[in-house]
Amino acid sequence: MPSRQASDVMKIKGNFMREKFSYDKYLDFIEKDELEANKYKNQFIPDRLYKYQPIGSGQMRAKRIQTIKKEQIWASRVKYLNDPFEFKMLYADQKNNNVREFYEDVLNRNEIICLSSKWNDKLMWAHYAESHTGMCIEYAFLHGGKGQVTPVTYVANRQCFDDELKVWLKNKNLALEQMLKQNEINGVQRRQLHSCGKIMYTKDSVWKYEKEYRIVTRNHEDIKKGMFDSYKDEKGSLHKTQEFDLSLSKVYLGMNCTEENRNKIIETIKTINDNSVRKAVGHSRKDKTKMYKVLENMGMIATVWQIYSDEKLRLRCKQIY
Repeated sequence: MPSRQASDVMKIKGNFMREKFSYDKYLDFIEKDELEANKYKNQFIPDRLYKYQPIGSGQMRAKRIQTIKKEQIWASRVKYLNDPFEFKMLYADQKNNNVREFYEDVLNRNEIICLSSKWNDKLMWAHYAESHTGMCIEYAFLHGGKGQVTPVTYVANRQCFDDELKVWLKNKNLALEQMLKQNEINGVQRRQLHSCGKIMYTKDSVWKYEKEYRIVTRNHEDIKKGMFDSYKDEKGSLHKTQEFDLSLSKVYLGMNCTEENRNKIIETIKTINDNSVRKAVGHSRKDKTKMYKVLENMGMIATVWQIYSDEKLRLRCKQIY
């Protein structure tokens, strides 16, 4: 029988596991201490995140494979996501010119990388991986860096965001001026700044089965160069995974994946691993076989896994490379 102390520890752990990320609590931390805020947020982010996608054939497959080889990840512009109500669950009065301009800027310039906390969801395989014919890529964090990832909050009803947004819009010029001069903004200003991000991480609860985690970025080269006109018709852009401290660790192949696509993905992952070994060997005296083992022990060798269903129709996986 466990001791009282052990029971208390188990109870605390159980309560923690049931606790959900709260953006409002995150803002409370932000106001006091940004480092503590990130610690709070990051404890709700798994060590592995997943992106479901099709493989396709022909030119589409060639593009997907090149993206994997180049260690890139797709970030979609908001209006091209599959939910037409993105960024609309928190609303403000857009008759106000400043509010309307804020929404236009957020919708037109931001890109979203959508990730999930699980690889074995049947609906996700059906919706995003071409009816289980595609793949699900697992990403690990480099150096434990989860700073750019935020859990999505799901709400059943739209919520008014008017007051919070207008407070930020009233005070933003001073805060941005301080930031440009590399002066530290105070806790209240930090809270106002990050409260605007809330609209980007809030979705209708009908989507909660996705268990989504998001990266919001606007690092597209054309925007950086002030060439928005050449970017505004694009659906999004590719980014290096290292920008977000992500590293490909596994590829799961859908249970209906074709043999041809399976072989193409294995060949691609083998090439990535060979390149990693070659780069790691460099001028060292270690041979490739030993270096492969070293990298494998460090979790730096990518693997390929085949999805199948057991007798209870639950999704399982086995390593095939």
